Amino acid sequence: TVQTNRTDPKTKKDVVAHCGAGVERDIRVGEWNHLAFVYSPAASEIALYVNGILKTGGKGRPVPEIGLDPAVPFTVGSLPGCFPLEGQIARYRIYKGALSAEEIAREEADFVKKLLDEEGVPSKGVGLAEFQSVRHEAQLMAADRKLAKGKSFYWATVDPMGPETYVPDSDLDPALVGQPVDVACAKGEYEAASVVVRSLEDLKGLVPVVSELVSGKARLPGAVVDTRIVKVMAQALDWNTCRSRHMRALRGTVLLHDDSLVRVDYEKLQNYLRLDRPSGTPEYRCVSEFKDERKFEHFIDAADWNVRDAKEIRPLDLRKRFSLQYWFTVLVPEDAKPGLYRGTIAFKAQGGKTVVSIPLRLRVLPFALPEPRTRYDLTKKMYTGVSYRHNWHKYGKPDYAGSITSNGRNEQQFRAELRSLKAHGELYVTELMQFGFPCWSWNAWRNPTEGHEVTAEETKFAPYFKRTLEIMKEEGMPLDTLLLWCAGNFGFRESYGLHERFPGEHRDVLKRCVEAVSSVARSVAGNDTQLYFYGIDEAHGKELEAELPCWQEIRRLGADVVASGQRRNTALVAPHLRFAIMSGVPDRQFSREMHKYGGVILNYANPQAGTKHRASVYRNNYGFGIYCNDYDGYMTYAWNVSANNPWNDFDNRDEGDLALVIGTADGVVDTPSHEGYREAYDDLRYLTLLRQLCERHPGRLADEAKAWVDTREPFRPGFNATNGRFIVIDYILRLMAE
Repeated sequence: TVQTNRTDPKTKKDVVAHCGAGVERDIRVGEWNHLAFVYSPAASEIALYVNGILKTGGKGRPVPEIGLDPAVPFTVGSLPGCFPLEGQIARYRIYKGALSAEEIAREEADFVKKLLDEEGVPSKGVGLAEFQSVRHEAQLMAADRKLAKGKSFYWATVDPMGPETYVPDSDLDPALVGQPVDVACAKGEYEAASVVVRSLEDLKGLVPVVSELVSGKARLPGAVVDTRIVKVMAQALDWNTCRSRHMRALRGTVLLHDDSLVRVDYEKLQNYLRLDRPSGTPEYRCVSEFKDERKFEHFIDAADWNVRDAKEIRPLDLRKRFSLQYWFTVLVPEDAKPGLYRGTIAFKAQGGKTVVSIPLRLRVLPFALPEPRTRYDLTKKMYTGVSYRHNWHKYGKPDYAGSITSNGRNEQQFRAELRSLKAHGELYVTELMQFGFPCWSWNAWRNPTEGHEVTAEETKFAPYFKRTLEIMKEEGMPLDTLLLWCAGNFGFRESYGLHERFPGEHRDVLKRCVEAVSSVARSVAGNDTQLYFYGIDEAHGKELEAELPCWQEIRRLGADVVASGQRRNTALVAPHLRFAIMSGVPDRQFSREMHKYGGVILNYANPQAGTKHRASVYRNNYGFGIYCNDYDGYMTYAWNVSANNPWNDFDNRDEGDLALVIGTADGVVDTPSHEGYREAYDDLRYLTLLRQLCERHPGRLADEAKAWVDTREPFRPGFNATNGRFIVIDYILRLMAE
């Protein structure tokens, strides 16, 4: 029994987009709907009933009988590690044999009456939808009384990298209630922890205060812990899955120091963003209205959209029976003494009264983490990065306000972005340089018979390109490998792919472009830097084959090529491409193809950015997921792409904001998914250290550790990267003791 979201009539089509033709006509929007799926293993026949009406049926693929063998996992709603079912499931049952229509009707009627009787609700005149709402509220109140144990405030310590996400009325696991906050962290590493707090009465001015952390004579200041809230906002359904912006859900979207930066109407599912004004009186502007616009990466003036988060955690007013998740990020100093540090997280209300004091235990591990290396070869570096769009200093002087999108950032914003990228391990970014240096300008879009003129902008933006690299160098970004995606896939786009051969006139343009870029880049990064120019994005078939001569020419000119594409094309491009960024779930058959020819393979679209609340997916897939399949890194799309206003998830009819961060007037705010992406980077570093120790200390324990890593299957149901990290740490400490 599934309930659809409360929204406009367009939901009818979206909610059942994959259920079959005509199903949407029988879905009751905003009400409970009964779906029955019948499968016959013997006949390989399937049937789907919607509210008792047969909507589709026919032959299906043979599968084993499910739900009957305890050894065979059975999941309702979604697969572990994947995106969850949107909505609620009130009840599910599995029957060994088919039920008749009369039996189904009687079973459902008996079930509803049983539920109503259990809760003391008169069954006459009460439907399942009304009952579910009343029952859910009653269950929450009963759970509060039980978990609070006579107090008015309680908390649950949760895994911020776990598959569970929390909204204001989420159920809390009793086993997690009242537990201390435990963190294990290497020196110089960022590590996350989290608690969900809940009060049975309204609290004014609630704020967590982290005490000094003590281990013997060693001290760490409370400032090593950065505290933010997980702001739950109205968001569209995942663009990565069903691409529906007409259904809304509450999600933990951004990590904020100041809760009042975004106001949310949790009944109407509307978001209002605070814009600071010179008068001192802020303006709240709606950022959840529907708009049928396609304004990809357009300039949004930060002088008008002056949105800024606070620099540290601010007090807030907590409503009663409203679950609020706090996110703690620990950064251990590189010179910290190893040991177990103890402190507290005191939640104080208005007037300084301590509501509760949560024990905080920080284990500083006796080692620092190396830069990541591949599983198959410890001498090979991991290229950890992301597709990154930037266009700073385009619309004015260095002190102008900038933009809250990537188009028109100022130098302050650009530097803030680089610092965030570096802190999250995104070191080798694809430089999406929208300023167009050099620029191969086509007179007609996708017309292969016109164009190929180099514009004056080839020289106009040379100083801008040089300054970009200088700032990257000043902010500590590595420049030994530059992945340059400039002027629209190096000016070729799909137009070039329509040519049957590589004409001489185009070869001359290519030569001038490569030489111009190389001259500027190497003047800043040095002569040893390796330059990679981006091929046609996601090309395939004849289009892909047509650009191979261009790749050869680029290599002849002393540079190389990077390109994204589908993993099925790996065998085709492997002999010609040094740097491949391949979509989908990693697999060793594709990494073997690339390595056979000396190339490297990176992973993207597993998933793309944009699903901001799912830290576990990004951590699992881009950490253990790529390591165990012998990939050389990750480079998903994208860090900061906005389809319109980056704060509005409903204003573009074609796609959502594919972003791990959201732009502000002075930088960016993070999302849980961005933190998961960083955790993947650290998993790779832990795995690298373990492999290095295995090489230094050969023997039974080293063989056991390597066998454990080599037999992991991160994409199988049940794999848990958090538990995997602890096992890796255990092996590291045992090997260090040998």
